Amino acid sequence: MIRISVILSVLLLAPLSGCLSQHTITEECVISTSADDKTLTIITYDIIALSDEVLEEFTNLTGYQIKMIRAEDSGGILDNLLLTKEAPQADLALGLDNTYLQTALDNCLLAPHSATLPNIDPAALAPYSGEMAVPFDQGYVCLNVDTQALDENNMTFPSTLEELTNEEWKGRTAFPSPTTSSPGRAFMVATIDYFERQTTMDAMSWWEAMEKNDNLHFRMERSLRDSLQRRLWGMGRWPPW
Repeated sequence: MIRISVILSVLLLAPLSGCLSQHTITEECVISTSADDKTLTIITYDIIALSDEVLEEFTNLTGYQIKMIRAEDSGGILDNLLLTKEAPQADLALGLDNTYLQTALDNCLLAPHSATLPNIDPAALAPYSGEMAVPFDQGYVCLNVDTQALDENNMTFPSTLEELTNEEWKGRTAFPSPTTSSPGRAFMVATIDYFERQTTMDAMSWWEAMEKNDNLHFRMERSLRDSLQRRLWGMGRWPPW
């Protein structure tokens, strides 16, 4: 299994939305607050694991209704915050990972929080420990493989990223574009971390070698997934490895 060693923390953020009524200045950013309408608006992934039961329990405990704004991924969350900067739509942004956090900070998209953070692993605060974001989850950056296709082509799992530049993998790898996909961006950052620990080549040389080996970059949209499977391998199962 190739499991790249970098762990990307996912961050909870708190811009304020609604009818603007007050303004305060934090360093160089103007923070706008709004009237309390007893609604908590959350922008997050379209696949975030917030069950109806959890949201209902929150409403019962606090009296606040939940309104969800769905984004495709972390990059979609950032795009929404940038586009609505002058008229914020969300109270919480749930799932903006630490590769996008600095952009949000630089553009004054966030407001200070007063959340209590009990028992948080100090490692989770390594990317950011300020008052604009709270870490709440983390994940590994991994590759997926069509095991059926490997068997049919008498191929074995590669044990290093370097092996993917070999001839047998020519035209058989695909990655979400780091310019349009947060998983693609996380993978790019992870390769930099990986090759900083190796002596074979640097990350940019690896990406150049992968381009010569006809790897594909694609925008992560549902409509492309089936066509990519057919182009690369035919229809098969893609468990993580």
